[in-house]
Amino acid sequence: MANRGFKPSVCALGRAAPAALLAAALCLAAVGLAAGLAVRPAAAQTFFRIGTGSEAGSEFQVGQVLADLLQPVITGEDCAMANCAGAPDLVAAQLSDGALANLADLRDGRLEAALVAAPAAAWAERGAGPFAASGPVSGLAAVAALYPVLLQVVTLERSAIRDIADLRGRRVSLDRPASATEPIARRVLAAYGLEAADIDARYLEPGLALERLAAGRIDAFFALGGVPLEAVARLNAIAEIRLLPVSAARLAEDEALAPVVTPATVPAGAYAELPAVETVATTELLLVRDDLDANLVYEVTARLWAPETLRRLRAVHPLGDAVAIDRALDNLATPLHPGAERFYRERGLLP
Repeated sequence: MANRGFKPSVCALGRAAPAALLAAALCLAAVGLAAGLAVRPAAAQTFFRIGTGSEAGSEFQVGQVLADLLQPVITGEDCAMANCAGAPDLVAAQLSDGALANLADLRDGRLEAALVAAPAAAWAERGAGPFAASGPVSGLAAVAALYPVLLQVVTLERSAIRDIADLRGRRVSLDRPASATEPIARRVLAAYGLEAADIDARYLEPGLALERLAAGRIDAFFALGGVPLEAVARLNAIAEIRLLPVSAARLAEDEALAPVVTPATVPAGAYAELPAVETVATTELLLVRDDLDANLVYEVTARLWAPETLRRLRAVHPLGDAVAIDRALDNLATPLHPGAERFYRERGLLP
């Protein structure tokens, strides 16, 4: 899905790589010089990093909007921190390998905030699913539930694949191992009687998966994201595609997914000329580290629900229409940050 004219005023970071941090610092320096502003040397720049996902996913688009609009309350312009002398210089949407990577980076201090699908947050909180071996992830706190993300299983219309069970023996991308998609996809496959060895699993981010599918190098791919998902829309523009139905009833007894995965429908016309398709959905959450300043997180929460933020989210992606404060506390999976809790209590959403 195109960005529909949105041009963020912040620089995007690659995932935690020193070269990427330096590049972002140079970007900030260039912006400052162009505006005639004094900036600190690149080595001294600091960042408030929001982990998102791949560039082809809805999380990165949303992260860019949030980074742009949170800049004033996080940096020194309109700082809400107790010690603004130590405020970051730049808020940046950071590309990542997915929700599981974001959770690890929050835990280890490589991110300040992140977009994370609710099942991944629930697994991290309980030490379940992908975190069963390593145990619960500490240091997480929720700010809000943002919007629904739907599981989309994509193949080509000319394929003989009509059902999840038809993926047996096929080359199937499950997204990257650090994404929330991969463990959800495996549980969906299991619900249809397919074990790990029954498919030729590939691990490609959606942008690369669509290219491989169009070229005939894989047979299908799983993706989790807002509808329309840019990778699926791009593929649909160059090839006739089919979305495979996913039965929520088959997953109803799966304790690893309940209650944060629910029945959903990809609506007719979400991708040109495709009919409505049954699938499952969960919620995209905005999480932060629990050691962040409470006043700062209060202001971040207030800015998140400001009319300008909602307008910009609607402008960048149709899923912005689903972002509503009356659903802000749905399926949070982790405790609220005290700063966010104070905001919702003042708004009458908490007792």
